Amino acid sequence: MEYILSKYNFFKSYEGIVVGVNLFEKKLFKIEDNKYTKLISYKENLNNMRIDDPVFFNLMYKLGIINDVKYDSDIKNILLFHNRKKVFSSESYWLMILPTLNCNFNCWYLPISAIPAHPFR
Repeated sequence: MEYILSKYNFFKSYEGIVVGVNLFEKKLFKIEDNKYTKLISYKENLNNMRIDDPVFFNLMYKLGIINDVKYDSDIKNILLFHNRKKVFSSESYWLMILPTLNCNFNCWYLPISAIPAHPFR
């Protein structure tokens, strides 16, 4: 199996600690700077990391930091499926029409009586 670093990972280094987030898995984590350096050094061949340091590899795999290539490329389709499932499983349908962002409440289709006298009170 071929592994890659997930494209949904984002890292920020601060004082010897690297804080990372995986936006798909919704996981926030921190790793030591030397472990992050190790992870990046194995970026091109994560199979070697699996052999050299299986404990660290398995931890990164469970967090979703490392994924197999097929799964990581399917994440977009997984998100789309869950979104469509949520949208179409509801019996309600909401439609918002926003003809302009420059509204002055002087639309021909909005009667003046519909506007409150003091909308911000």
